[in-house]
Amino acid sequence: MDIRQQQNELMDSIIDYLPKLIVGVSDAVSNYQSGQEGKANELMIDIVDGLKWLSEALTLTISIQKDPIDLSELHEHFNEMISAYENTDYVLLGDILEYEILPILEKWNEKLAV
Repeated sequence: MDIRQQQNELMDSIIDYLPKLIVGVSDAVSNYQSGQEGKANELMIDIVDGLKWLSEALTLTISIQKDPIDLSELHEHFNEMISAYENTDYVLLGDILEYEILPILEKWNEKLAV
């Protein structure tokens, strides 16, 4: 399998995974807003791993993206999100997820699903 085929398969995986990540982020936001920090924190482990994988996968497929994804907008908020999590500031964390991370992921999902 050549590089181009691998990139295409990885892009298919990204397109398949992104809606699932969006659901996970939405669920975490709902849990934080309803005071269920334990459930939300469990989801955060998968969300952080998912965002890292997504970032790496998008970097590896940049050459085949029709309209390349700008990862800097995610990275800008990723560190804020980690800081809020480490400081157990769940209100801020929920807000970052809802108003920063989720719109970015939704925009990317629309962009890549074309």
